[in-house]
Amino acid sequence: MTSHTSKRGEREALRRALDGALPELLPAFLSTQRWFGGKGRPIREAVLDDVAWLPSESPSALAIVRLRYADGPAEDRYVMLLGWQPEARERVTLGRCEGVPGRPWLAECAGDPDVAVAFLQGLCAPHAIPTDAGGTVTYADVAPQASARRLDRGVLDRREVKVLTAEQSNTTIRVGGAHVFKLFRRLVVGENPEAEVTRFLTSVAEFQGCPGLRGSIGYGAPGASGSAGTEPGTLGVLEDWVENSGDGWSHALRLLAAQDGGADRWPHLLADLGVLGQVTAEFHIALASSEREIDFAPVPFTTDDRAAVVEAFRRNARRLFDRLRGARAGLHADHRPLVDELLTMEPAVLASEAPSVDGPGGSFRAIRIHGDYHLGQTLKTHDGFVVIDFEGEPVVPRVERRRKQPALRDVAGMLRSFDYAAVAADGDRDVAAIAEAMRSAYLAAYGERLGAAGASLLPEDPNARDGWIRFFELAKALYEVEYELDNRPAWLTIPLRGIGRLVQGVASTDRNQR
Repeated sequence: MTSHTSKRGEREALRRALDGALPELLPAFLSTQRWFGGKGRPIREAVLDDVAWLPSESPSALAIVRLRYADGPAEDRYVMLLGWQPEARERVTLGRCEGVPGRPWLAECAGDPDVAVAFLQGLCAPHAIPTDAGGTVTYADVAPQASARRLDRGVLDRREVKVLTAEQSNTTIRVGGAHVFKLFRRLVVGENPEAEVTRFLTSVAEFQGCPGLRGSIGYGAPGASGSAGTEPGTLGVLEDWVENSGDGWSHALRLLAAQDGGADRWPHLLADLGVLGQVTAEFHIALASSEREIDFAPVPFTTDDRAAVVEAFRRNARRLFDRLRGARAGLHADHRPLVDELLTMEPAVLASEAPSVDGPGGSFRAIRIHGDYHLGQTLKTHDGFVVIDFEGEPVVPRVERRRKQPALRDVAGMLRSFDYAAVAADGDRDVAAIAEAMRSAYLAAYGERLGAAGASLLPEDPNARDGWIRFFELAKALYEVEYELDNRPAWLTIPLRGIGRLVQGVASTDRNQR
């Protein structure tokens, strides 16, 4: 009893120290983190929402922090693993926060093996632990037990627990030789699509082309019961580690760099893209494989759905054109002629139409899709490719990421990444020829495999099929312009040059269908 009382008193004191220190320390620290999505927005207030204490040798905690911004009413919640350390370290130390003897420095400790293992210990068996504020941290989806036993602190080698460097909106931790854990930094209401989709593909569809789900960690805020606004969120997922030689992007660039010349000089690349097309089709077939699972059962894509897609496209296009007019003067001189050319295309872009779903051969079914599909969302393995990262675009609201959509939206995203790969690997070669050869190999294999399955996920009419691909490619290219403006201005020419080709293609499709 005395030990328990002492531990509780220690944690209460540490909680007071966190409450006092975090509001001052967080804004500067978050601005240096790749996973923080609010860069450029002044933080008006940072508060500690909740804490779950971890069973580590030195004090550490899962922390839910809430940020309120000065430029609007929106707020965010972020997930952190906090601990106290004896010395300050670059990029992980927030600042001084007294409370642990000999350890005056508060740090973000997702990369600390002892803290990470303490956080993951709960995945050895499904259960829930209480938080300071009356919420719960829930460990679930634990299977099989052989996987769970590998996480036991008495078995797991701390040297095999390390943060992977290719982190962006999330933090990915290699856990031993068999697993990888994804810590979702931004906490949203409701289950993360990564957990939901991976669970379905692993347990229901038994799809072999993705990492298996081996555990999930959820957070229920105080009073959360599944009602609107209080539905528990996902803190992270444990998945199988997939042995690979890199992602599809790096693989394509290696082959393009090694094989100079015309399209007939890239047999290995085109063969691999054929395999990728088959894997993509099998991925979509798996997502459409259950009529009983209401969140995954395919549904007819209706005229109302088509109208909503077109309206969203035009809304996004108008926003982009308004932004380009305001940003033009500040762009690099090499980019302005391309921006000017795009601005002259505004009427044609806004007039772009998606194919009809009413005519002969135009109907198809909508399914859950990847939502952020490109070469970087695949891994090249010895046998082919696996598909990864089912969270979707993090900036898109969760309800939209879960909406059933045409499978061809994923296909269009992959095709756009071929344009990027062709430019990134270019010497003095014909970029258009490279991209077209890549597209042809991928689409032929995708269409053949999907057609053989009879899944009704594509229009039967080839013209309608091509029209939807071009329409979704154009929508993606417009998004890419905005993304590059915010993140990689040097790459802005890629989507700008692609839009002219796509506008012509959409216009041609419109004329053919009249």
